[in-house]
Amino acid sequence: MAISFLLFEAFKYDMNSKTIPATWYAQTFRRKVIDIAGKITSRGGSKILNISKAINASLNFTELWNKRILVNRIRPQPAG
Repeated sequence: MAISFLLFEAFKYDMNSKTIPATWYAQTFRRKVIDIAGKITSRGGSKILNISKAINASLNFTELWNKRILVNRIRPQPAG
């Protein structure tokens, strides 16, 4: 539970924007972002998440996708 909380907090602060503010609680995030209706399809070897235009507009997935690129990634280090 502690790991999932820390991952949620890290994601929330990395993606801080008008659509996903850093002040959201876990339940608010889950209801507005994770509990959305969508359909996963496969075309040309890639997976595509199809969502409605209303959800795309309300959550501004384009901005979130572009922010994903800017986040510093942690590189795994070999064990000892």
